[in-house]
Amino acid sequence: MRRRDAPSGPTIAAPSQTPPRRVSVLDRPSHQALTVSWSDACSGHYGEQTWRLAYAKRNAVCVLTGVPIRKGDEVFRPRVKRNALPANWDRMILASKISF
Repeated sequence: MRRRDAPSGPTIAAPSQTPPRRVSVLDRPSHQALTVSWSDACSGHYGEQTWRLAYAKRNAVCVLTGVPIRKGDEVFRPRVKRNALPANWDRMILASKISF
């Protein structure tokens, strides 16, 4: 019986979302949180938005660096409250790219 080799590289399906016009990390108040400034014509402006550490639930692209994110990677995502869903709720920043 002949063994088939696995594909040489990972395949990551990037979402068809456009990157935000401006995104920057303002502060890291704790190991679990970031304060992010976000500005985008489609999803609006967030001057000091809190992002929390989590694990990626799907493949994506880091909005800060453009690096692919794989399901299970540690990421920062916008904090979501029960009564307030930010327009950029599904965007992510790869945690390994944050150095504070």
